[in-house]
Amino acid sequence: GLMLLSFQTVQKTYAIVGALVIPGLSAILLYLNNRSDLVSRAYRNGWKTNLILALAVLLFVYAGWLGIQARF
Repeated sequence: GLMLLSFQTVQKTYAIVGALVIPGLSAILLYLNNRSDLVSRAYRNGWKTNLILALAVLLFVYAGWLGIQARF
């Protein structure tokens, strides 16, 4: 049969997926833009860009950790 999800479940899922977009994008850019077999040296991330992307990932990991700690 067709399983209907409650509106609250859909809202939580949307919020979780939305919250993963920026840290996910930052992690992907850190990985892909620093691979020498994919990007030539002229187009790779500089240290400032890498620092900002890494800080974005760390900030969201920390915020997630705080959110988990607040639940328990």
